Amino acid sequence: MGLDFVALTMRVKESFGVDVEPDDFRLDSDAPSGKQNLRTKVGDLLEVILRKRQSLARREGDVGLRELAVADVRRAMAEVLERPVEAIDADEQLESLVHKHRRRAVWRQLARRLRKRLPGLELEYVSERAVWWAVCLPLTAAAAAAGIWWIRDDPGSLASRWLAFVMISVAAFLPGVIGATAFLSLPWWLRRRLPRHVASVDDLGAAVLGLNRDRYVQEHGDRNDDVWPSLRILVADVLDVPVERVTLDADLIRDLGCS
Repeated sequence: MGLDFVALTMRVKESFGVDVEPDDFRLDSDAPSGKQNLRTKVGDLLEVILRKRQSLARREGDVGLRELAVADVRRAMAEVLERPVEAIDADEQLESLVHKHRRRAVWRQLARRLRKRLPGLELEYVSERAVWWAVCLPLTAAAAAAGIWWIRDDPGSLASRWLAFVMISVAAFLPGVIGATAFLSLPWWLRRRLPRHVASVDDLGAAVLGLNRDRYVQEHGDRNDDVWPSLRILVADVLDVPVERVTLDADLIRDLGCS
């Protein structure tokens, strides 16, 4: 198993306090072939974590960690939006609570007040593609124009000049693609869309817990009732996949691209 598995096991140790090794996923060897099969589903990972946690002498918390995280988010949201905590319900939709044009500023203030990681905002679908083409096409045109200027005095035949023109046009598209892709990593002002798995205040609390579970455990004690929701968010974050794809039957390697 590769770097993704190493990163995943490190985050699992931080969040759940257990060491996960490749041997935990191995089945018994097949007698005829001597081949070792691996259990690589997300449900298998959850089973390993729960089994190993049974042997730990954990300090049990009195309150569920998810409830604590949601309460933290509600308090921070009330401070940022200058509203009473009672006015922000756990089921309230973030889309209506935080206006799109203020979303980046609100997200930064929430992170400062919570002093914890938040799920990142995403690029607007239309804006992402519009900006990509708006940057790619001028760069491509500039590169093509430079190539055409370079061959304008070519004494070769018309066919050779047309061939050179086509080759330059195709080659010019490459710096356009690279430049546009690099530019898309810079315009954070476009990142205003809520993460797909975060629709309500309660969802945001669950996401905050999934990304900062080790800190909640240190402060409030440990519990098993939130292991699966936290594990889903952790796996999605490490493997950079949508949370909806992280199910008990999803295969870490084949379905989620874990190396």
